[in-house]
Amino acid sequence: QPAPDCTNRTQDLSGRPLQFAAEWRASLTGEYVWQLARGFELVGFLQGVYSSDFFLQQDLDPRLVQDEYVKVDARLSLISPDNRWEVSLIGRNLGDKITSNYGDDVPIQLGSVWRSVDPPRSLTLQGMWRF
Repeated sequence: QPAPDCTNRTQDLSGRPLQFAAEWRASLTGEYVWQLARGFELVGFLQGVYSSDFFLQQDLDPRLVQDEYVKVDARLSLISPDNRWEVSLIGRNLGDKITSNYGDDVPIQLGSVWRSVDPPRSLTLQGMWRF
């Protein structure tokens, strides 16, 4: 259903926020390297990302707002002394925060909307061999 200020199929959004334009976004990243016996290295990486709420769609539909969130990613890597191989455990969205990256109206169902949901928590074991 059209917004109250929508007349003649147009809407004046002057002075309103833009799509995907959160008022605040911030990230904090840290990495630490431990020197282990026989020349091995253990590398720890941690990243936190914050976003205040923002609209997912251009018409600023209040049903399509992504609420503020914090997401945390981490990686722990073991690296060989000659730097030829590496094994990493990678965690993304460790708090399993449900967020959306886009949404829109459903074309033939008046008043219905849909959202594209970002991936949930994931853990990955990754190996790398340099030759």
